[in-house]
Amino acid sequence: MSVRSFTEKLRSVGRVTLPRSVYQRIALGYDAVKGVRKMGWGEYHRFLGGGRNGQPSIATFQIPPLLYPLTIRQGTTDATAVTISVIRENYAKYFPSQPVKFIVDAGAYIGDSAAWYLSICPEATVVSLEPDEENFQLLDENCRPYGPRSIRRKAGVWPRDAFLRVDSTDEKDSVAVHEVEAGKPYDCLGLSLPRIMQDAGFDHIDILKCNIEGAEVPLFESDFEPWLSRTRSIYIQLHNSAAVDAAMAATSKFGFTCRAYRTLHIFHRPD
Repeated sequence: MSVRSFTEKLRSVGRVTLPRSVYQRIALGYDAVKGVRKMGWGEYHRFLGGGRNGQPSIATFQIPPLLYPLTIRQGTTDATAVTISVIRENYAKYFPSQPVKFIVDAGAYIGDSAAWYLSICPEATVVSLEPDEENFQLLDENCRPYGPRSIRRKAGVWPRDAFLRVDSTDEKDSVAVHEVEAGKPYDCLGLSLPRIMQDAGFDHIDILKCNIEGAEVPLFESDFEPWLSRTRSIYIQLHNSAAVDAAMAATSKFGFTCRAYRTLHIFHRPD
């Protein structure tokens, strides 16, 4: 069972009791306060720009605490994702104790969360996995300045090494994958977490960040013992009740506790 803080309980009550338009205005107001504080009014206004002539346009921003500029596609869901990861810094909640040396960012999108981890954890190596080609190209651009601490793979995390097809949607931040048989057309590799650790030269994972659009179910239902037994913390979006059940059942076997924060389930195992 996940535990919610008083603030999260209050936010949940507000989400249910307030008219949707009122709640959304409050949330947008909070985003604006955080964004203006970090970027200044002019840059934050530009950050919210909707592209050109109704089409996405490329723009680059320096957003504290990132060490290097971040490029996004204006007029897409990129600004929303960056607001969550960099401006609001949602992944800082209940952060594990230092040192943090190895992070796996599964469903890394355009590299916004990876760049945030690389900036605040100067000793960490981050493996970023993103199956979508267009997203991966932007991820590669955004994380390349961090040098060898950033390992980027056009791949998806999977319970075992496999071949995956990408199931695209209208929103670039909600790409899903499914496994296909060897010899069939595929879009990217599926990599197991033990393989990812082995390739990167680490024997444990300090932080596993997951936003993998339903692949949580197979990840936590089979072959999870070899990697879950060597993982300290997990920050994950669980997209349906089956994913919640699978994650809760698997993590309970290794003594993880769970806290809910906004759309995240955050699992920690005692050091």
